[in-house]
Amino acid sequence: MRNDPRIAAYVATWGALDCQPWRVRLRTATAVGGYGALHVDGILSYGLVRCALRGAPLAESAEPYDLPLPLRCLWRDPATGLPLWAATDLAPVGLTQTGRQTWTRKQIAPQLLTTSSGKPYAPRSSAGPYKDMQIPLPVRVAEGFMADIWGDARIISDLLQPLLTVGKKGAQGLGQIIAWDLEPLATFHLVDDAGCARRPIPVAALASWDLHAAQMGGWTPPYWRNHTPIAPVGTRVTWPEECAA
Repeated sequence: MRNDPRIAAYVATWGALDCQPWRVRLRTATAVGGYGALHVDGILSYGLVRCALRGAPLAESAEPYDLPLPLRCLWRDPATGLPLWAATDLAPVGLTQTGRQTWTRKQIAPQLLTTSSGKPYAPRSSAGPYKDMQIPLPVRVAEGFMADIWGDARIISDLLQPLLTVGKKGAQGLGQIIAWDLEPLATFHLVDDAGCARRPIPVAALASWDLHAAQMGGWTPPYWRNHTPIAPVGTRVTWPEECAA
């Protein structure tokens, strides 16, 4: 994995971690947009880069970056070193409604384009790179979102509190954050009371715990590599002792 010295220097200021079970509650003022679940470890990764690099972006790289989080690491891929963090997905709680917002992309104005001879060119709006497009985005409204984590509450709060939005299209007003709240838990569980996974779990991790999953899916960014087999949320698995707080 690739390392950035600015991230290493920032993480060094944390000192020893005090990892305990916590419940994270998120309240938003507007609907949250996105094509999938809100992943706490993904949000924390963004917060880490934002704080460590002071708003500057990471250099583009096909190789994943090592982003140490203030969470308990449950498992690492022996081939890549990529971690499985002790954090469940943020699930909506209370009154929940779903919907869709659509953005329309119009063709480029003909007067802005010319042919090789210098004459105005009118692009087609029904096909090709200049066609009109409608881009739908699923949105959710809930009284709040909740996830469980196993980590250092002080550092986690430092990474979450500066964030203003979550999900897609924050610049267009979606996912405006009201507050992050953390409350202590007696134990951390990767599965719910019915024995179903509360976050995507790599099949390789289940194999290392001598467990099996009836379902598999693709693991997409920011989680590892595309097409990595996973047990998706809702898959029935047995709770391994090494993942209990």
